Amino acid sequence: MVAGTEDSEILSDRVFILYQDLLSGLLISLVASAGMTFGFQNEGIFNDKLNWFILMLIVLFVRLTDWFYWQKNIGRDELKSGVAELYRFRAGNIATALVWSFYGVYFFDSLSLIEFSTTIIILSSMAGGGSTVLAADKITSISYSIILLIPISLLGITSDQTHHYVLGLLGLSFSGVMVISGLKSSKFTLQAIKIKHHNEQLVTHKDELLLKIKQHNEMLEQTIHIRTKEVVRVSNIDPLTNLANRKAFSTIINDLIRNAQKMQQSIAVLFIDLDGFKAINDQNGHATGDIVLARVAKRLSEITENKYEVCRWGGDEFIVAMVNVTVEQAKLFATEVIKEIKRPIELSVNAVGVGATIGISIYPDHASTGDDLILLADTAMYKQKLVKISNVLVFTEQMREVLLFNSSLKTGLENALANNQLYLVYQPVVDGQTNNVTFCEALLRWRWDDKNIAPDDFIPIAEQYGFIHEIGAWVLKRACFDAVEWSLGDDVAISVNVSVAQIMNDDIIDIVENAIVSSGISPGRLHLEITESLFAENIDKVIDVVRKLQAIGTKISIDDFGTGFSSLALLQNLSANIVKIDKCFISALNQGGRAIIQATMNIAHDLKFDVVAEGVETAEQVEALKLLGVNNLQGYYFSKPLRYAELNTFNLIQQSLDKVTEKQKTIRSSM
Repeated sequence: MVAGTEDSEILSDRVFILYQDLLSGLLISLVASAGMTFGFQNEGIFNDKLNWFILMLIVLFVRLTDWFYWQKNIGRDELKSGVAELYRFRAGNIATALVWSFYGVYFFDSLSLIEFSTTIIILSSMAGGGSTVLAADKITSISYSIILLIPISLLGITSDQTHHYVLGLLGLSFSGVMVISGLKSSKFTLQAIKIKHHNEQLVTHKDELLLKIKQHNEMLEQTIHIRTKEVVRVSNIDPLTNLANRKAFSTIINDLIRNAQKMQQSIAVLFIDLDGFKAINDQNGHATGDIVLARVAKRLSEITENKYEVCRWGGDEFIVAMVNVTVEQAKLFATEVIKEIKRPIELSVNAVGVGATIGISIYPDHASTGDDLILLADTAMYKQKLVKISNVLVFTEQMREVLLFNSSLKTGLENALANNQLYLVYQPVVDGQTNNVTFCEALLRWRWDDKNIAPDDFIPIAEQYGFIHEIGAWVLKRACFDAVEWSLGDDVAISVNVSVAQIMNDDIIDIVENAIVSSGISPGRLHLEITESLFAENIDKVIDVVRKLQAIGTKISIDDFGTGFSSLALLQNLSANIVKIDKCFISALNQGGRAIIQATMNIAHDLKFDVVAEGVETAEQVEALKLLGVNNLQGYYFSKPLRYAELNTFNLIQQSLDKVTEKQKTIRSSM
C-alpha cells in the first residue's frame, strides 16, 4: 500500500530520516524509564514498576537490534524500497508509546503530585520531540503523541483531584497541539524531500537545460524587435499574476480620476490584504505561495469581469478600482470578493485556504489623488485587521485624525532623543514575604509638547519607522547606568523590555554587551523581557538570540505569560529564567485565574524558573498569590512606576517600614 502511493526513493529517504535519530530516542526512553522506576520507589508497587521496566528494556532491545540490522544493510537493494523498514519502525515506535502509556494508566492512582507532574512532563516532552523527529512519517508522529498523552490525560481530567485535573487538561491540550504540529511537520518534511529529488533531477538534466538556454538566446537575437515591445509591456505587468503592477496602476488610477472628474462620477478603491498567506509561505514554501497568489489574482480577474481595474500592489496585497459605484455597492462587492477568495485553493497534494481583509476609500469624498486614495484604503484595511480579519471597512474621518496623529508622532519621534523628551520610570517588583525590592522594570515615557504620549501610541510608530533600534539602545544603556547608581542596592536587578524588531536585529547582542560594559553593571542583574507574541515571528531565530543573551550572563523574562504563544515544549527549549503572569489572570483569580497560576507554579517548580505576578492591586490579591506560592509581586498595590529620584525615596520609605515591622516583631516576641 505504501509503495503503491509513493515513489520508492522518497520512501527510502523517509525511512532514513526516521532511523538516523532512533538511537538517541532509545537512549532517552532508557534514561527516562530508569528514572521513573528507581527515582520514585513507592512502597507496594516497586515490583510492578520493576516488571514494567523490564518490559521497556525488552522493547528497547528489540528496537536496538532493528537499528543495527538497518545500519548494517543501508544501501542494499533489498532495503531500497523501505516498505518493511517503515512498518518495523512504526511497530517499534508504537510499542514504546504503549509501554509508556501503560505506566501512566496502571500506576495512576499510586502517583504522588510530583511523580504525576513528572510523568506528564516526560510524556509531553517525548510527544513534543516526536512531532519533529518522527515528522518523516505522519502516522507514526500522530499515533506516538496520541498514545503517550491521551490515556493519562483522560484519567487526569476525570479525577476529583485538582492537580490531576489541571495537568490532565494541559496534557490533553498539548496532545492536540502535537497532533497539529505533527501534521504540519510531516507535510513540510515530505515537501522538502520532494524538492530535494526535484533539484537532483534538475542537476541531472543540466546539459539539456544549457542547450535550451542557448537555443533561447539565439531566438532572442532573431526577434529583438518583438522582445523590445514585450519588455515595455512587462514593465507594466506583474509577471506572477499578469495583473497591472504598482507602476502601471498609479497611472491608471490618476487617469480614472481625471475622467471621473469630467463625468462627475465616484471611484471606490478597494485595498485587499490576504489573511493567512504568511503561514502558507512559511509552512509550504514560496513556490506554493506564488501559486496561491496567482490563483487569487485569477479569481479577482474573473469576479471583476473586466468591469473594474485590478492590480497587484505588492506581496499579498491587491487593489481594485471601481468607477461610478456607491459606497454600499462597493461594500457589497468587497464582501463577494472575500467570499470568492476564501474558497479552498486546490494544489497537487492538498488544499489551502486564505482570507482577505478589505479597506475602502471613495473619490471625491475622502481624497482627490490616487496616492491618497490608496493610502486611506490601506489605513481602513489595517484598522479592520486589528478588529476582525476577513471583513470590510470603509475609511472614516476619525481614521484620518488617527493617521494625522500618527504622522505627527513620527515627526516628533525623529528628534525625541536629541531633545531629551524621552525618560524612564521604574516599577518595583517586591518580595511578598520580606517586602524587599527584588528588581525594577524600566518603562519608557515620552513628554512632547507638554503632553504625556501613551507608550501604546508611540512605540508602534517607533517600530514601524525604525526608530526603535536607537531608542531601544538608549533605554538599555540608561537603565543599566541608573541601576548601577541607585540606592536600592547592588543585589536589585533591572528589567528592560525588548521588542520584536530589536530581537530580530543582528546587532542586538553587541548593543546589550555595550550597555553592560559601559555601565559596569553585572550581567546577572540585567533582565531582558520578551513577550509571548514574539515567538510567532521566527521561533528558531528568537531561541538562538535568547541563548546568546543568556550566554553573556543576562536573564530572560517572558512577559504576559499565558496570553500568547507559549507551550511546555517551548518553555523547556527556551530555558527562561523568569515568567511574568499576565495581569488578566491576577484580576480573575476567582474566575479561573487561580488554576492557571497554580499550573504555572507547578511548571515553574519543575523547569526551575521564577514567577512574577503583574498587575497586583489589592491586599486580597497579595494574600491569595502568597498562598499559591507566588512571592514576586508587581503592581500599583506596592508602587506606581517612579522616576529615578522617586525610586530612591521609595527605597527609604521601604527601609523605614522594614524597621517598623522588625521592631513590632521584636516587641511581640518579648511579650
